[in-house]
Amino acid sequence: MADSPWGGSENLWAQAAFQALHRGHKVLTSVYKWEPTPPQIAELEIQGAIIHRRKHFNLSSKIAAKAANKIQRTYLSSYEIKKTLHDFQPDLICISQGGNYDIIQEPSLFSAIKEVGSDYFIIPQFNYEHYTLPYNEFVLGRKIFGNAKGICFVSERNREVSRRQLALPLHSSTVIFNPPNIQYFQLIEYPSTGDGYQFACVSRLDCNYKGQDILLEVLSGTVWKDRKWKLSFYGQGEHEEYLRELVRFYQLETRVTFKGHTSNISEVWTHNHLLIMPSIAEGTPSSLVEAMICGRTAIATDVGGNAAFVREGETGFLVEAPTATYLSRALERAWSSREQWKVLGQAAHRLAVNQVPESPGDQLLDYLLHS
Repeated sequence: MADSPWGGSENLWAQAAFQALHRGHKVLTSVYKWEPTPPQIAELEIQGAIIHRRKHFNLSSKIAAKAANKIQRTYLSSYEIKKTLHDFQPDLICISQGGNYDIIQEPSLFSAIKEVGSDYFIIPQFNYEHYTLPYNEFVLGRKIFGNAKGICFVSERNREVSRRQLALPLHSSTVIFNPPNIQYFQLIEYPSTGDGYQFACVSRLDCNYKGQDILLEVLSGTVWKDRKWKLSFYGQGEHEEYLRELVRFYQLETRVTFKGHTSNISEVWTHNHLLIMPSIAEGTPSSLVEAMICGRTAIATDVGGNAAFVREGETGFLVEAPTATYLSRALERAWSSREQWKVLGQAAHRLAVNQVPESPGDQLLDYLLHS
């Protein structure tokens, strides 16, 4: 990822890298340089991986900065990346990308991959469904995906969307879910509802993709004023200050709390009854799977892999589209069934435990080695 040191989209490749080291393979990881180093990268280095740290370019929206960054990515970093790969001589290369087409924006990196001549695989972690590639990127994307040895999507929905966007069958592809950030697949005791219902929104604070502003709009409605509920945002991101202003604008200061980032998933679901994910686009979000494993029902938008886990009225409530109208309807359906949330959460637990493999990292590594 380019916008933060670590996130759910990094866990799958990292788990596979640890498994590769454990099986006696040599591993090189080429990642952006972050200070401080993410703990997972530091641990990979301790376990014997070679860590190549690439310059982290500014993602400014200013035209001049964008042009300068493109020149640097295209030319100045090319030699270093090519030399690193040439010295390592990999048998195969795995490209994990937060967005579906990030590699198109890294010309020097992909040039180095092509030059070394190794088979390469792609892990697209996220796709925006209502997006059409500019024609030059469409042509390049078809070449990159069409020549890949394999492609590992994190949801079947994202694979189908990619087929449409690229007009390619993508026969050499598979689907592997991300590993949940939870050690034990156990139900967590359902909290008391004596003081009302606690909603949790667990995701990066980025309204362009996660839709938290739409959620606040809905919860500011008159119908919610006399209901006993509170909402906690878990996560960090560039839109935190905007969301805080929006909370004040909608006069929800006594209802909404910002908890910041936490890696203690069990603690989150010890105190909350319902997950709300008003996402605009997704892969298969780990926070959804983790909540279900802990025994919590969810309201989630029908994007990415959400519908594979959220089954209307059985394990949760599906929002037909990422709009305030459809989210409001789903919230009403959920609120009307709030006495059933505990039972729905138990069904969600069973479905999630059955669908998520015990070690997705092992599954990915086997796919890389045997495709």
